[in-house]
Amino acid sequence: MKKKHKASAASETHHHDTHEPHQREASSHDTHPSHDPETEEDETHTPRSIDAELREMYAINDTNKKETKTRLSKLEIVTRPVVRRVLVVVLLILIAVAAGLTGSLLINQPFQSSPRDALTFEVQFADDEVASGEQTTITIPYQNPASIPLADLEVTVHIPEAFAVDSVEPAAIESSPYTFRIGTVEPGGTGDIVFTGRFFGAVSTAHTVQTIMRYKPANFSSHFEDIASKSVLISDSAYRVSLGGPDRAVPEETQTYTITLERRVEGANVPLELRLEVPSTFELNSSDRTPDHEDSLSWTIASIPSDAPITISFTGHFTSSAGIKTNEPMIATIAYVRNDARFEQSRVELSTEVLANALSLTLVANGETGSSIILPGDDLTLNLTLSNTGEETAEDVRLVLTVLEGDSRLDIAGRSGIPDGTRKGNAIVWDGEDLNRLATLHGAENASVDLAIPLRESGADTIVLQAEASVDMIGGIGTSRTLTSNRVTIQVASDLQATSGARYFDSEGFAVGQGPIPPLADSRTTYRVTWSLSGGVHDLQDLTMTAPIPERATWGGVVSVTNGSLGYDPVANRVRWTLDRLPSGQAPPIVVFDMHVTPTEADVGSFVDIISEARVNGYDNVAGTSVSATAPAQTTELPDDPEAAERGVVLDAET
Repeated sequence: MKKKHKASAASETHHHDTHEPHQREASSHDTHPSHDPETEEDETHTPRSIDAELREMYAINDTNKKETKTRLSKLEIVTRPVVRRVLVVVLLILIAVAAGLTGSLLINQPFQSSPRDALTFEVQFADDEVASGEQTTITIPYQNPASIPLADLEVTVHIPEAFAVDSVEPAAIESSPYTFRIGTVEPGGTGDIVFTGRFFGAVSTAHTVQTIMRYKPANFSSHFEDIASKSVLISDSAYRVSLGGPDRAVPEETQTYTITLERRVEGANVPLELRLEVPSTFELNSSDRTPDHEDSLSWTIASIPSDAPITISFTGHFTSSAGIKTNEPMIATIAYVRNDARFEQSRVELSTEVLANALSLTLVANGETGSSIILPGDDLTLNLTLSNTGEETAEDVRLVLTVLEGDSRLDIAGRSGIPDGTRKGNAIVWDGEDLNRLATLHGAENASVDLAIPLRESGADTIVLQAEASVDMIGGIGTSRTLTSNRVTIQVASDLQATSGARYFDSEGFAVGQGPIPPLADSRTTYRVTWSLSGGVHDLQDLTMTAPIPERATWGGVVSVTNGSLGYDPVANRVRWTLDRLPSGQAPPIVVFDMHVTPTEADVGSFVDIISEARVNGYDNVAGTSVSATAPAQTTELPDDPEAAERGVVLDAET
């Protein structure tokens, strides 16, 4: 118990003593001094007792009598020793008077000299240690041991914020802080102020109650103020929170946790806040009780029955954290909240060891992990790789490749793979019997499958594939983990085809060319060239077919065009055919034009180029990709003209 006293105002009295020096003026009425023998004789025969007395009065040192003759009649009296004596006497008289007054006061009014003994009080707890949530009392007894009344007693009690008041006696006139107006306390009078309630502070924390009493003794005109305080330790709580869950977990595997709330004391039923802190790598999937605030994962618990604990279950998973082991704890706390202050009642931590296992599954189609293009009749080449970049061993792994769309275009039965796997409908399955590493896949190992599936000439235009890997055990822990690969989309593009042919005779044997055949050096021969295009499964647009003109050839002119525009580009020295659109399923468009060829002596004995290789480019809107094709160059060999067979070699003009 601590007491502090504030004293009333006191006054100080200052005494000032003033002394004025005595001045004497010496006057001489004799203007002419004379010698008087009788006077000298009188002075000489002055009695010694009187002389000594005078010398003492005038403070004359006897040792100087022989050297100095002092005229006593002209000396001033020294007054300082006499004044000092008087002052000392007066001071002694004043001290005696003060002592008498003090004794009288002590005898007749003993309290006035010790007002702090007029009121005694303290702060009392039912126990030095309390349990949070249990009902307890705070008692403040007071007593007036003095012989005079104490007036205007007012008591102020500062109650800790963690203390919930159930009742208080007597009634307070204010509650923030609690203030009691007691009034007059007679000599020997006593009283109590009693608070009944519960502490809800955190365990192992101390809380202080402070009491201030203000009163005025009957024989004083001013008030006195005393302070007393005492602390109590919260050693236990009426509430318990527990958290249950797995000791070890696999990344991406769903885990279940349960929070249990209990109340062990009757009557301690107040609203509480449950708060859950999860590791940074944990993602909440679901909870059987929706949190009040998902960001902070907190729940308001209105009440906890003492005979029926409350349970909250939730599920979630740990994310793959770059294959690093982690056991960051999960923390659950339950607290009493009052005036925005949170007083924790119980705390529990649970650490789940997340295995350093990082499995990844990748699917590659025609060299792409996303979208790709394939032509009818080509093979679809696939690679499926399961990687274990962690430390733990994966066991009993099963790979499944599923054709989600477009299986009508794939000849799955005609596949070839390392290994082939087992076909099950529109899926292909591999396990430990097909590939040893699927039985036991250690850390830093890969399991890979290569596969080729032919495409049919007809069928769906779009193929969608995806793979899955199921794992039965990781690090010796049974699991039902399933990994899903990236999804790949293969678009079957239009198989654009271009043809180019040259003739001297038409199909009926009539000459459509001009000039000598076989061609002669330094002579011009005209040949007829035909181009055609055919689309594929989709409509094509923005097509352009071009071919450079060889060194010995020149443009001969357009013969016919069924679609588009055909012409000669003199700047680039090439033939150019353009079409806005090439519909799927329609007759191929055709253009016919003439080319002049003039060999030289250097060409004798060989074939001469009529038109160079042609290239066509277009765009497939359905596949969302560009398409292209080429047509071979044509020479005077004319392989498509049976009438001109063996008549293409250049001859010397003189032959």
